[in-house]
Amino acid sequence: MPTSLKRILLFIFVQAIIFAIITTLIISKNVFKYSITSIEDPVPVSNITKIFFHDLDKDGESERIKIYNTRKADDTFHINIYKNNKGLINQWNIKDSILVSFIAFADLDRDNCEEVVVWSQGRDSLYLSIININQFSNLSFKDKFVLKGSDLNRHKTWDIENLDVKYSENIPGMLYFFLRSGYSRYPRGVYRFDLTKGKIINKFESPASFTQLALFDINNDHKEEIILGSTATDNFPDSVAFSDVYSWIFVMDQKLDKLFVQKSINRYGGSWFITAFDETMPVLYGLNIYKERNLKIIKVDHSLEIKDSLFIKGYVAGDYWLDDSNHFNVFLKGWDKRSLVKFDPALNIVDAKELEIPVDTEIRSIDDIDNDGLKNYYLRTMSTLFLLDENFDKIAEIKLGEDERLDDISILRQKRKNNILGINTTKYSYVFNLNPSWIYKWKWPLFILEILIFYGLFFVLHILINKIRIYISYFIFSITESDNAVILINHKQNIIAFNSRVEDILGLANAVKRQQNYQKTLQNRNEIVAVIDESINKKAPVKKEISYDTFNKNFIGTVKVSPFKSYFNFINAYLVEIQDNTDQILNERQMNWQRNLRRMIHDIKNPLAGVQFKLQSIYLKMSDKDPELAAELEGEIEIANSEIKRIRNISKDFLKFSNLEAIQPRFLKLDELIIRCINHFRAYQNNNLKIQNIIDDKIPEVFWDARQIELLLHIVIENAIDAVKGSGQLLLKTELVQNLNIIEEEFVKIMIADTGCGIEEEDINKIFQPNFSLKPEGSGMGLVFAKQIVQQHKGSIWLEKFEGFSTAFIISIPAIPKTG
Repeated sequence: MPTSLKRILLFIFVQAIIFAIITTLIISKNVFKYSITSIEDPVPVSNITKIFFHDLDKDGESERIKIYNTRKADDTFHINIYKNNKGLINQWNIKDSILVSFIAFADLDRDNCEEVVVWSQGRDSLYLSIININQFSNLSFKDKFVLKGSDLNRHKTWDIENLDVKYSENIPGMLYFFLRSGYSRYPRGVYRFDLTKGKIINKFESPASFTQLALFDINNDHKEEIILGSTATDNFPDSVAFSDVYSWIFVMDQKLDKLFVQKSINRYGGSWFITAFDETMPVLYGLNIYKERNLKIIKVDHSLEIKDSLFIKGYVAGDYWLDDSNHFNVFLKGWDKRSLVKFDPALNIVDAKELEIPVDTEIRSIDDIDNDGLKNYYLRTMSTLFLLDENFDKIAEIKLGEDERLDDISILRQKRKNNILGINTTKYSYVFNLNPSWIYKWKWPLFILEILIFYGLFFVLHILINKIRIYISYFIFSITESDNAVILINHKQNIIAFNSRVEDILGLANAVKRQQNYQKTLQNRNEIVAVIDESINKKAPVKKEISYDTFNKNFIGTVKVSPFKSYFNFINAYLVEIQDNTDQILNERQMNWQRNLRRMIHDIKNPLAGVQFKLQSIYLKMSDKDPELAAELEGEIEIANSEIKRIRNISKDFLKFSNLEAIQPRFLKLDELIIRCINHFRAYQNNNLKIQNIIDDKIPEVFWDARQIELLLHIVIENAIDAVKGSGQLLLKTELVQNLNIIEEEFVKIMIADTGCGIEEEDINKIFQPNFSLKPEGSGMGLVFAKQIVQQHKGSIWLEKFEGFSTAFIISIPAIPKTG
């Protein structure tokens, strides 16, 4: 393979790799890691209020929970729980409307199977149901009265804005929950509910608008404290204790007595917290958010004292969490950007990066949906819900309605199967299958395939470009190197290209120049200008024969004008080809003259024969009547007879020459042609003259002109018969020989030898010259014609010595002559 071709292929391969890398990066950026497919029709909230998944029995596969919160004919509401998304475990009927947003799970009876904590609401009362799928558990009840709402509630139902419940194995038999009523109404507070007694035994009620509840041993007394966060809703006057004009963080003991209170610096905003261990010591991180979009982070140690604080201006907190390294991560929302900041336990910034997400979107953390052991997130923008990985890169998307609001996302975990997502919005409950995207999964094999595809495309493009270059080169070559005169004219009728034959053929007075109007250039050749004008006017090809005479040349030829059409039938160029047919036409005229001359010679030969016969008759009659006069005129008559014979021989040779037109070859059997030729001379054979032929039977069919080859053999054999003068021997021998230079080419060698008088050494180089003859009455044209026939068949003829014979003509012709 040539080095240049290797470089081209290497260049194509490098290009293929580059384009494959770019394509793979685009795919990785725009094709998500997982595809979301709906496996069930969306269920309107009006039919089923909520569908979610939770692994109640801790077997690694989640149960499906359906909440029917629409009133049935029996005036009840229902909770159906299915095993592994298949068979129904049981159905529970609840008499009042279920607070679907506040469903909780806890292993209350320590049987390694979580119970479903269900709150339901009558017009003015709150009820609790504990649903246990373990049929052997004793802890299960329904519609247990918990709390009565305010008598001042003017609405048809009690407006419960928020409710959260927590349970700890360290405080057995006790549930802690907070409740917030709307419209500045009580009850508002945190409550301790005894599961055994079925009633509230401790409470702390205040106007604070609670939003968060946790159980955590912060003071290191081996007893979990109750921690609460609240937000400012401005429903109560600021003169009231713990008014919701401010946001608060409370730390209480198990009987709900206050141990620590953190108040926001100014009005409005909200307070959240997260619990952690700092070097085996418990710690509480509090986040106070203010209306002016500022954030304060505080750190409370086990002594319930604020140890560190950090003020961040221009941001509020979105989601926040602790990672495996006990670093405090906060998703910060600014006016025009979103950032993720990581703090160490001393509130020093460890890492910070700006997230390329719309500023009008929210990010929230969710459980590990793809089973990689890392936290996932969701991001909602307009009507699309994006699922994000731990690096906030999008891994899946879900299309929602324009006016839908997301309530929650739950995960159905299945053994050896893909996870299923339960998504509840304000309008529908969806069930989606989370499938790894095959494009993302196979992106590296696809990368190899892309290399091969791009390599193939670029290789084909390389071939096409080469072909285009070849055609362009051919077009340029045809203009510059054509035997015809070629002129290229643009749509402005100016010459833009021409070849050297233009001036040679046309004999113009002025030199041809580019960007010159063709009419000015060809002003002396009106015949050509007229043809070009006709093509331009008709916008069609025109071809015409023209002729003109100059002082030193006669021109006969053809002018062809071809328009080059582009889009919308626009003609952008005209190709003018001027073909000089002068020689061809003159040759045709000469051939016509030769044919006419042959007829004249035939017409002359017959009277000459008559004249020769009359001379002989006159001489015989004269010999009878006047022998003396006959003897006196014998020499004159012999001279006249010899001249007539010479005229007849010249006519005969000219007829042979006039038959040498272009050969018309065809496949023929050589042995049949030679036998037919020899039979023509059998009349000369007698006891004194013998004609012998040796024909090679291995000679295949030859591709020759039979008429001319027969004429060739006649000329050489006639010369041989004349040389022996009626007594001697002729040999005609054929032989198949190989061309040593071209192995595929075979030659037929024909030898015609005689025992005649021979040819002198000094005459050998003259015998093929015109008008040279060793016979008194010869024209000197026979061997000239013979050589012409051989050369037309791409062969050669010469003399050489042959034992036993005085002269041997060798004719060598290819069995199938090459054209061109």
